[in-house]
Amino acid sequence: MHSFPCLAPAAVALVALLTACGDSQPLTNAGSGPETPVVTAPVARYSGVAPDASLPGPFAASEPREYDLGQYLVSDGDNGLAYNVDVHGQVRAPTSGSGPFPVVLYLHGRHVTCSYGGFEFLSAGICPEINGLVLEIKPVPSYVGYDYMAAHLASAGYVVLSIDANDINDKDLTGDQGVQARAQLLLHHLDVFRQINLAGGEGFDDLKGRMDFSRIGLMGHSRGGQGVAHAVRFNQARVNVLPALPGDPEGFTAPHQIKAVFALAPTDFDRHTTPGVAFATLLPYCDGDVSNLQGAWMFDDNRALEGDDSGPRFQILARGTNHNFYNTIWVDDDYGSDDPYCGSESATTGRDVPEDQRRHGEFLMSAFFRAFVGNESTFARYWQGVVRAPDAACPNGSGPCDARLLLSAQPGSQNRWLIDAFTSAESLTANTLGLATTLQGFVAPSICTSAQDGSGCGSARTYSVASQLQLAWDAPNASYQTLLGGLDVRGYDTLNLRAGLVVGDARNAGGQQLVAVLSDTAGHSAEVDASRFTDALFDPPGNPEASNGAKTTLNGVAIPLTAFTGVDLQRLQSLTLRFPHAGGALQLTDLMLQKR
Repeated sequence: MHSFPCLAPAAVALVALLTACGDSQPLTNAGSGPETPVVTAPVARYSGVAPDASLPGPFAASEPREYDLGQYLVSDGDNGLAYNVDVHGQVRAPTSGSGPFPVVLYLHGRHVTCSYGGFEFLSAGICPEINGLVLEIKPVPSYVGYDYMAAHLASAGYVVLSIDANDINDKDLTGDQGVQARAQLLLHHLDVFRQINLAGGEGFDDLKGRMDFSRIGLMGHSRGGQGVAHAVRFNQARVNVLPALPGDPEGFTAPHQIKAVFALAPTDFDRHTTPGVAFATLLPYCDGDVSNLQGAWMFDDNRALEGDDSGPRFQILARGTNHNFYNTIWVDDDYGSDDPYCGSESATTGRDVPEDQRRHGEFLMSAFFRAFVGNESTFARYWQGVVRAPDAACPNGSGPCDARLLLSAQPGSQNRWLIDAFTSAESLTANTLGLATTLQGFVAPSICTSAQDGSGCGSARTYSVASQLQLAWDAPNASYQTLLGGLDVRGYDTLNLRAGLVVGDARNAGGQQLVAVLSDTAGHSAEVDASRFTDALFDPPGNPEASNGAKTTLNGVAIPLTAFTGVDLQRLQSLTLRFPHAGGALQLTDLMLQKR
């Protein structure tokens, strides 16, 4: 994020001061252009619809191919405990075309490892064999639970590995809960298949030379989400951390070129960040396992990385979804409450059935990898907020379903300009540019930071660890105004913030309205109702008293600058956020300009 420590509070010669600070802004005085741009037609929320990722692609694809390549020694990052794990999983790959094809790896989370007659349990390493049993004790193959996605992704031109981490699940009750072991295991799988790509072998001679290891994507579910996040930094340092074993080929443990990481309903016990890669996390609103939505912590921590980190960050809140149903093997409903929204048996439930949950799961995960690993621009437009999710990603295949899939996006450092992140009480009187901020009509506005248990802000169940501006009002048209000092923003295309309504506050019934107003130095103003472009300002559904009920999440509000008709984008004087409803309470953060 850009900050400007040498700016005085006065709004004088802002452009010259930015130059004096040495901040190389790509947008200041970016070309000539009209002094007062005029938009003659209403700006549409979307320009189209993203492709359907669940359709077969142009390549013939293999059936899932099992592999079992011996064992590998992993270790706990806290206590150093070392143990062997199977190098086992399945792969799908294109059988037509020469490639090379990008590589995507799936890592499941902590689930039971054995089953007997419908009873499932964790074992001590392998599922026991007991003579005289009527039914066989079988391993629970969590790694096959994402094959519904892998099949279509392989036909689109990707090699997809889904790896078996059951041996870690049996031993991750202590230490770092298996996070380092999962990172080591997934990197070893990549090592093995990189070697197969170079020399063939292990029954995969047909894949020799057909995998592109300069383009790798990782998806992890639950504790697997924490594992793939940890793998990014572990991979970057692995030359020193993970030396080659005796007999390993030269370069076997060299770092991999990981381009993108998707954390699906992840745990985040140790607050992991993923520098230098595209990152996305999915938060299931009705998650009964990771019920405090720890993926929100991941997004908050990742979006605040300093310096020239160019990796884009995304958070998707999926309303009506639980933890398990993205995996076809995990058939139990982890949400056990009778909450009116999340309880599956409630007459007013908002829950997705498993098939519908996987509809959007496949779209989001496959579209992410096809955009940021495969560089497919048609899918990148979804992540830019330009096109909506396809109908096939919606319940019953009927769309649109924008209100169920709430996207928050933050581009890399070179494509954003921070106005305020509300990190201290100073934000009540001045923005990050050093210019004045005025709050009118609010009851005791303040800055808060939520704790990991959800406390600390106005909403007692706030699932975000970002610093936030908390606002409450009891009369219409309370307003936040911040000066911009004649700012030239023509190099940007979107005004962005994240907002969430306080749970259980009667003033929020039916949701809220936010009107953004931009004014220029010549006195022209334009206002835009944010609801034209976002569904983020919803009253959180569910029981605010239930342990896993209503919750406040901070969701993206993105307004195209072209919607502000008749304002001179070369000379913006102020930004006002106005709340027309007679009362309300919400929290917001990350007020910025973005280039999509």
